Amino acid sequence: MFAGGALGSAPQVVAQNPKPADTNLILSGQINLAPSVYVFAQSSTAFGIYYLNGSDWQLITSIPVSAVTVDSVHAKLSPNGANVAYMVTDGDTGNSALYTSNRFGIGITLVYSSVEPSMAVTSFAWRGDDQVAYTLKRGPFAAEASNGTAANPAEQAADSPYAGEVWLSSLDGIEQTQVVSQTAGLVIGSLDANAPIYYTAVNTQTETLIGLNSIAADGSIAELFRTQVDEQGQGTVYHSFDLVQTAPGVSKLAMVHTASAGDSPFMVASTLSTANLDGSNVQSVLNSDGLIQSAQWSPKGSKVAYVTAQAQLFTFDLATTSDTLVGSGVQSAIQWASDEVGIVTVAALDSATTPFVHGASMLALNGQELGTLSTNATIQSTRTQEFRIPSTVPFIHQVYDTMDNVGGYWSCGPTSAAMVLAYAGLLPARSDTVNPQSQMVNGRMIKGPVGQRTSPYGWYISEDFTNARGHRFNNPGNDSDSRWFYKQDIKGLHGAATRGGLASIEWIRANIMIPFGVDYFVPQNANLNTVVAALDRGNPVVIHSTNKGHLMVAVGYNRYSNGDVRLVVNDPFGREINGNYYTNGGYPNTEGSYIEYTWAQFPVTHMLEARVSERIIRPDQWRGEYYNNTNLSGTPALVRGDDAINFDWGSGSPQAGVVNADNFSVRWTREIDLHSHAVYRFSTFSDDGIRLFINDRPVLNRWDNHARLAVQTDVYLRAGKHKIRVEYYEAWGGATAIVNWWMAGSSPDNWTGSYFNNTTLSGDPVFLRQDPSINFNWGRGSPGSGVNSDNFSVRWTRSLYLPGGAWRFYTSSDDGSRVFLNNSSQPVVNQWWDHGARTEYSGYQYLNAGNHDVRVEFYERWGDASMAFGYQPKIWAEYYDQPNHRGTKRTAVLSSVDQNWWWGGPHSAWWQTQDRFSTRYTWPVNLAGGEYKICVDSDDGFRFFVDGQVKIDYWQDNNSQICRVVSINAGWRTFRIDHYENQGGARIRMTWGRNNGVWYGVAQPSLQNTDEVVYITDDQAALAIVTPATVNTMEEYFQLMHEQGTLGPGIEATEQSFTQIWLPLIQR
Repeated sequence: MFAGGALGSAPQVVAQNPKPADTNLILSGQINLAPSVYVFAQSSTAFGIYYLNGSDWQLITSIPVSAVTVDSVHAKLSPNGANVAYMVTDGDTGNSALYTSNRFGIGITLVYSSVEPSMAVTSFAWRGDDQVAYTLKRGPFAAEASNGTAANPAEQAADSPYAGEVWLSSLDGIEQTQVVSQTAGLVIGSLDANAPIYYTAVNTQTETLIGLNSIAADGSIAELFRTQVDEQGQGTVYHSFDLVQTAPGVSKLAMVHTASAGDSPFMVASTLSTANLDGSNVQSVLNSDGLIQSAQWSPKGSKVAYVTAQAQLFTFDLATTSDTLVGSGVQSAIQWASDEVGIVTVAALDSATTPFVHGASMLALNGQELGTLSTNATIQSTRTQEFRIPSTVPFIHQVYDTMDNVGGYWSCGPTSAAMVLAYAGLLPARSDTVNPQSQMVNGRMIKGPVGQRTSPYGWYISEDFTNARGHRFNNPGNDSDSRWFYKQDIKGLHGAATRGGLASIEWIRANIMIPFGVDYFVPQNANLNTVVAALDRGNPVVIHSTNKGHLMVAVGYNRYSNGDVRLVVNDPFGREINGNYYTNGGYPNTEGSYIEYTWAQFPVTHMLEARVSERIIRPDQWRGEYYNNTNLSGTPALVRGDDAINFDWGSGSPQAGVVNADNFSVRWTREIDLHSHAVYRFSTFSDDGIRLFINDRPVLNRWDNHARLAVQTDVYLRAGKHKIRVEYYEAWGGATAIVNWWMAGSSPDNWTGSYFNNTTLSGDPVFLRQDPSINFNWGRGSPGSGVNSDNFSVRWTRSLYLPGGAWRFYTSSDDGSRVFLNNSSQPVVNQWWDHGARTEYSGYQYLNAGNHDVRVEFYERWGDASMAFGYQPKIWAEYYDQPNHRGTKRTAVLSSVDQNWWWGGPHSAWWQTQDRFSTRYTWPVNLAGGEYKICVDSDDGFRFFVDGQVKIDYWQDNNSQICRVVSINAGWRTFRIDHYENQGGARIRMTWGRNNGVWYGVAQPSLQNTDEVVYITDDQAALAIVTPATVNTMEEYFQLMHEQGTLGPGIEATEQSFTQIWLPLIQR
């Protein structure tokens, strides 16, 4: 055993002895395999581990899995050939397990199994014949929680950073010792039971390779190799290490390295070197134009076989220092048969036209196939589900769709990000799609024979252009060998190299998603379920593939009857076929759009979910294009969907850090659907210039510098759809842009009522009328001159401003009534049948702050007639099972912000999470304006917002009440509190009042607009009639209502004794 190092309890050991299921191997031609173990797929849902020696074979064990294209199995034979260790990885969940058995499959023992992906075993190697070394992302330690109880190891690991541990286990799994506690990546191997164990060292923040370490039997650790680069990214960058036998009885360390941190994995030149086992005497063996993925010396040590990232297999003769191309489309698993005969290649699973060809091929040194080995694995499976995220993610080829002066061979990261931004509507299409001429630069074809660009977005990756925000899209620079087109320094759509692991995902997050204002989610331990869940939410996923450092965009998935799930992706480098992209006359192919890959091609656990589904501009939103100039020219700095043109930015920016606070302009476009032929009045209120177009015809123009100015114009429009375009600019100072419209002769604060002499709202109305509210009791009379007293109907329409929060709507009518919101064909309130006086409520739903089109319809059959309409607010609560408002979300409607979970959490009815969750509360208030004292009692951190702007920021672990004085403008406002809980107790409670001493108590929603003068409770009784004319401010109105003994329409407030400074618990 190693000295010291046992930092935690040993993993659980479970012995298993499944009986292997026999199967036949099919051998043809010449097969001469060195004694070893091999893993082949027996069927669509089972792997077989075989022992082969020459042409003789033996099945050691069968391993059932969910699907061979999702899960994986790796096996290694002990040095004496008596035992086997193998690792099984569940691609769906990311969990893995390590087993041992003898060579005949007897005495199978579970050495370690993860219960959470962040605790997965990632690699293993034999240490002598009686011990197995393996690496964990993070160990299965039991620890004390903050409350003194034992923490759940899985929960602890899930929320902990990557550690990188090395463990050493006996064959029976009983004796296990942690020998390395941090920074380990993969275990490379050990020569015998007393020799050091070699393992890669990684950056625990990014999980990227930084070098090679060894740990001796006495526990001492030696740092043998380290990546070292200068500020220009030049130096020595290590990509992989191995323990190899370079000649009979001679063992060496082998390593692949490059001279730059910023080169492409597809086109980079790399070097294979060897060193003594102590790291001394480093010698270069060979150089390759491509990145070397794996290498193996021949048994006598005369040759080296190696495979590049382009899936090309070469042999290198050490005597003549010449290499020979043996084959293309070769996977990385290779083994020599002999120095003279040839090489065995073990095929990996492939998602091309024949995805279930399994086995091995014997290749002569000239590439001739001498023999094959296969199994009976065939799949009779049908596709049962196809899922694609909404709309189409535009495809961009990183080589052929970029501009002429850039090779694009390492721009998979920015190309994938550009696809996401184009999908979200943040990149306007370009017309720079001329046909480039193929050209040779420094002996390399920059634009291959395909020749024709097909994407209007490739320009963003390669054009030498500075956008209005100062982000360089491309800034070519020279280096020593004048490969200027291979060096890109871009800070908007970045074209620099982005390599392996979290580093490239983190780089995309920091350099592209954040500057473009895109929300994102980067899980530490992604698996197939994580990716599918993100796609189900309608979001594209930037994900790694098997090619080192290569990124692409997952856009959907397919399910098959055998349980297999395959991802549908946009691969910016084309389609990978048998590990090879270069099927286009030596150049990348062009078949990367919406292609299917198996999960086996995505072993890297890092991904970025681009949360753009909510950014896709809906038909009922304005498309807002924001420019950092006053003439709407160039590329927009920001494109987004706006619910309404109702902005008062003051001296601020529409989006800080993206759009200027002065000297900016906006173009809004949308389509509206009008229900009646009529004259419509359009009004604008702006500072500075504004102009309005209807169906591309100018109807209002004040395109000049001015202070706040109201302008109106009347336009006759027929019923139906009309295209509206509003253009606005801000020169300096305050910035305001507000646009409304209504039927001429009406008011935006009134309802336009159309009265019909039938019960079906058909034909021409008898008359139109402006009604300040919908609150009528006609008894057996008529609504107005010329209208029947029975058998009539009314349609009221209005654009109604509502602050953000939870709202429900109701009607109290005799007879039928219904309510439609935002031109939906489905009513939110529906009691469209003959009945006496009754009240019907909608459910609460979240509405963004802004104007909402409301249509209320009513009919009277006979007898008494009455109709009232109202709407009521509450607090919209959102609960997330992860910090930072990510993960699974549940919603609720509350009457107050006053929740204390003690040691529990809001998820107890839904999830197991009681710590490390987050919440959000949004509700409307109506204020007199001035200074307000806001007090938030929280455990842990919180942020308080007014109309989307942070007013109090206390986003840190906390167990106290924080009070601040906040200045808030008069009128309807949207309040919001974001809150998170780390661990221990959890609560959030807001109380508030005016800073002059008048205290309102616990935060609750305000009443509806006071234009609604009759409030109806569930028993149809009118409790009070209060008009705004009797009071000066909304707060006086609340106090008057308290004195009259009512708190308004359905507000669930707590009665409290009234004093001179106390008001009821209704939020103002």
